[in-house]
Amino acid sequence: MQADAPSDSALWPNAGAYQFAAQNVSQECSDVLLEQLTGCLPEKLRGVLYRNGPGRSECFGLPYGHPFDGDGMVLRFEFSRDGVRYSNRFVRTREFDEEEQAGRPLYRSFGTNLPGGLLRNFAKLRFKNAANTSVLRFRDSLLALWEGGLPHALDPRTLETLRREDFDGSLQNEHSALDRFLNPELPFSAHPKVCSRTGDIFNFGMALGATPRLYLYRLQTDGHFKKQSMPLQAMSFVHDFVLTDNYLVFIFPSVSFDIPRTLAGLSTPVDSIMTQDRPGELWVIDRHSFSLVRQLQVPSGFFFHFSNGYEAGEDIYLEGCLMPRFPQAADTRNLLEGGTDPFPKALLTRYRVTPSQVEVQDLAPIPAELPTIDERYANQEHGVTFFISNALENPTPFMNRIMRREMNGQVVEREFGSDIVGEPVFVPDSETAAEGSGWLLVMTHSFQRRRAELHVLSADSLESLTSFALPHTVPPGFHGFFEPFITPSSSQTAVS
Repeated sequence: MQADAPSDSALWPNAGAYQFAAQNVSQECSDVLLEQLTGCLPEKLRGVLYRNGPGRSECFGLPYGHPFDGDGMVLRFEFSRDGVRYSNRFVRTREFDEEEQAGRPLYRSFGTNLPGGLLRNFAKLRFKNAANTSVLRFRDSLLALWEGGLPHALDPRTLETLRREDFDGSLQNEHSALDRFLNPELPFSAHPKVCSRTGDIFNFGMALGATPRLYLYRLQTDGHFKKQSMPLQAMSFVHDFVLTDNYLVFIFPSVSFDIPRTLAGLSTPVDSIMTQDRPGELWVIDRHSFSLVRQLQVPSGFFFHFSNGYEAGEDIYLEGCLMPRFPQAADTRNLLEGGTDPFPKALLTRYRVTPSQVEVQDLAPIPAELPTIDERYANQEHGVTFFISNALENPTPFMNRIMRREMNGQVVEREFGSDIVGEPVFVPDSETAAEGSGWLLVMTHSFQRRRAELHVLSADSLESLTSFALPHTVPPGFHGFFEPFITPSSSQTAVS
């Protein structure tokens, strides 16, 4: 579809701006010194920013039916006294390589079936691992993550794909023959959590089988991998979870899958998701024993992302971005085709989970997504949240604002006009700096200037300190993290 530019009077990005940014990337760069557009790079900002996201919107002429489908491309920005050096590489998944060799699509995706209808899609149960959602530092490698399959280990310097990571066989499915047929390898979600005290990595996966299961993982710094599964009454859709000092907290929303139609090839997974106007379930799981200790109802709604969670006595607090419902596939297609039907908006929301009930508090009456905090305050009460936003009257989910919100309600806002903004990555200016004091690293996507840019903002005022132009457009990505110039030991980890 032709990408129409936003008008000069546009107050926010439109579908045309997104379509331009989401074009296929054909260029892979290695240590390119980025053009500095404005300002000066702070002297203390030294390290590497890693980001992951889709690098394609189509596969050999087949448009992907959902933004979550694009083949993963990892970006590397190295901040040094010389400026910022940039590299990017597609993750060479097994599926990516096979399609490149064949010169045509071979795999179904989350929102895309193969051309050819039922005959091409019936019983094709090996979906493409897009490896496009997040990145995790694990020992000497960088893991590209996707919630429906194995991680892919990359060289953190060159971004070369090294292997499909199953943690020495720990992610091989050991359940029934049907389970192994449907999922020979267990999924490792794109939102692992790292315990700030122990360095252990906690994560989960959800998989079909004779019984749908929630898989729980704990990867300890000594290399021990603990795995346990919990049966589910029905398959659900969970993208993120919360880690506290003693618990893992999951919310199973009021959505369900039409599994028979998906397995038969009549529907894509995203098309088969049905939103239901009924309460969801919240599970509190002991993080040491992986036993269920609390199960409560929650209002209908859907969380893509949480910013933090912590305990206060017997209560647990969760903060995240709550949508009134899961966005249906039709919502997304209408949006990408330039439709103006309102897209469901998420609001920054806090849940107080008591032993007997869940209390809901809206924190800010403005759209909110991709929230983050000062990670030094992870799993404890925090005072500052950063997130992306747009105007309430904007019917699209294309965000053009960076927000800083303090727990006292004070809000600082930075608007980027018709540019699309990505997830802010917070970097403290020192280990002893006040909470939220440092820098925000933000990618923007500009139709007007026809390029992607990297901005360094003051995390306190959100004023621009410097900005850089990338050598090519980059589709709006998902998640990343910053690694300071400290040689990591084998037990150190960082997570998006």
